[in-house]
Amino acid sequence: MTLPRPATLRNWCGTGIIALCAACSDATLPADTIYLNGDILTVDDARPVVEAVAVRDGLIVAVGNETDVLELHGESTVIRDLGGRTMAPGFIDGHAHFGGFGAQAVGANLLAAPDGNANTIDDLVREMQQYEDREELDRTGWIYGMGYDNAVLAEGRHPTRDDLDRVSTEIPVMAIHISGHIIAVNSAGLRAIGFSADTEDPAGGVIRRRAGSREPNGVLEELAGIPAMFGVLSPSDIDAQMFFINRGLEIAKSFGQTTVQEGRANAAAHESLARAAMSGAFDIDIVTYIDYASREVITDEWHGEEYRNRYRIGASKSHSTVRLRAGPRGAPRRTCFRPRDRRWATSATPPCRTTTWSFRC
Repeated sequence: MTLPRPATLRNWCGTGIIALCAACSDATLPADTIYLNGDILTVDDARPVVEAVAVRDGLIVAVGNETDVLELHGESTVIRDLGGRTMAPGFIDGHAHFGGFGAQAVGANLLAAPDGNANTIDDLVREMQQYEDREELDRTGWIYGMGYDNAVLAEGRHPTRDDLDRVSTEIPVMAIHISGHIIAVNSAGLRAIGFSADTEDPAGGVIRRRAGSREPNGVLEELAGIPAMFGVLSPSDIDAQMFFINRGLEIAKSFGQTTVQEGRANAAAHESLARAAMSGAFDIDIVTYIDYASREVITDEWHGEEYRNRYRIGASKSHSTVRLRAGPRGAPRRTCFRPRDRRWATSATPPCRTTTWSFRC
């Protein structure tokens, strides 16, 4: 009997890849694990579905029909019965933020149905009230949650400080928009950040105000809120950092991801990930793109095409925001680039909006 030649899987960006031992000198040695009794997808057009797959030392050594692959069964081989389920190659994430995975796992789930229960602002408040007793509160000092979408909430608006004061008037509370570019905080949160009626909007950010007043309403856009968000989600304590990283790994693996991107990391975030890699924490691959403001890290030994302990710096990431205004005789007109149809558009009123381009070099 001749064992089937291991399939060659093409590396499809965003789809996935299985690591294969294409030419194993010990092809007849027993496998560590054999998976069978399910639809096993290979991402190989010549043989898209097989009955079984054998793995040794973390590499696939054979795929094919069940009878042939079971020839690699030994005394210590573990048989994994898929029970009719589908087995797919690991997914390679094309653009995510691994640092946010752990943060989302630790914080309250503010997603709307079907991924969560925050369909109204009352729901959002309830989810965050339940979070208050969780042990993770001690790691950040904030009650926080991620994933709300004002466009999906029944009220069609962002939660305000008044809404979040119902969660707590003493502990800072932060609700993070699904985009990651807007946060809403309670009154204690505004005090913790240092914002008041006397605070001017920071460059690149907007502090939304109560109607007819300069008093902040709790909604903070872009650079008015992002630094505070990073402060909450990026603990300085090493044990807390590892707690977030390990929870992020759990999230990634639960969705079948074997390579994950960190789409924007500063020097401190890179140091945290490198420390985790050196400790042997990663059992999937992590690729980091360093923020241009921390570009000195690019010369670091971690930068390159080869992984070290399943971690590497892939490139640098830079942002460019385009704001153009034009109009005859000083008429207020707005010109911007619309990514959807890849053209410049000019209008006297929204929805033409400022856009941010991201570059990876």
